[in-house]
Amino acid sequence: MTTLAVGALALSGCDEAILISTSELGAPGSGSASATVSGESTISTSALARARPVEIDVTKYGMVVPVVGDDFLHILFKSPIHAQEAGYCLSSGYGPVTKVLQGVDPQTRQSFYFIECEKTDPAAASIADRIAALEAEQSQHDARSAEMQAAADAAVEAAGAYVDPYADCPVGEGGYPIVTDDCGPQ
Repeated sequence: MTTLAVGALALSGCDEAILISTSELGAPGSGSASATVSGESTISTSALARARPVEIDVTKYGMVVPVVGDDFLHILFKSPIHAQEAGYCLSSGYGPVTKVLQGVDPQTRQSFYFIECEKTDPAAASIADRIAALEAEQSQHDARSAEMQAAADAAVEAAGAYVDPYADCPVGEGGYPIVTDDCGPQ
């Protein structure tokens, strides 16, 4: 009877896992997104990013379990073996559990267990490739920006000093000059 109760509690612990894509958790400026836990509460991904231990590899599949309530089963996360036996990673087809670390968001003090799986997330690989490609293109963009700035500076210099022909006219409604016989272009 006791084993059955623990099994049911372990299953409810699995239901509370949050699957976060690498781009949401590791990307800067991702604080506006949120993840729904068990259809009830919402956790901002910026809180997860702040709490994520640096030892967790963001290129691997991972799961996050929020620590909620006094009866939370911390024993499920004592080691990768315990987390794997509880059904994390393997049940989703991500391979065995390689790491389990607890992290705390310093702003909200919310605690999470971060579970790293063995398999690499293909989305993380494509993000890393895209970042590498953008870094390689950066020097070309910098050179083009310098050319454009030089052309703009040359155009300003060639234009010379601009004299506003309506500068001596009174300003009317909406900021437009009121042109009369004694002001405006002569």
